[in-house]
Amino acid sequence: MEGLARMLADVFRLDVTEVDAAARAELWNGVRAAHLGWEGARCCGRTPATSPPAKSPCS
Repeated sequence: MEGLARMLADVFRLDVTEVDAAARAELWNGVRAAHLGWEGARCCGRTPATSPPAKSPCS
């Protein structure tokens, strides 16, 4: 989880050092889920905002 705090600070100038561990874990899980959705959409040539969820042939 330390890596997430460093990445957020470096890339987005967002300091989460004062955020408790449970909230950081929730943030990490949300970021990871969104990224996996983005990867799946990119792999299949669709965008999550405009396409309904579909079973990915990429998995």
